[in-house]
Amino acid sequence: MHSVGHIAENCSSEQRLCYNCRQPGHESSACPSPRTVSAKQCYSCGGVGHIQGQTCNLD
Repeated sequence: MHSVGHIAENCSSEQRLCYNCRQPGHESSACPSPRTVSAKQCYSCGGVGHIQGQTCNLD
């Protein structure tokens, strides 16, 4: 099971998820999907679908 709430560097999963599309098998720098924030995790609140400074209520 993949969970949010930590950065890739601290991920204990054997197969990390791409930060852009949240799919396993590649990192965001090699992501075949268009860049979007819909699957990204906010570093301020931990929510998914926005990034820090964009629509986060904690900024």
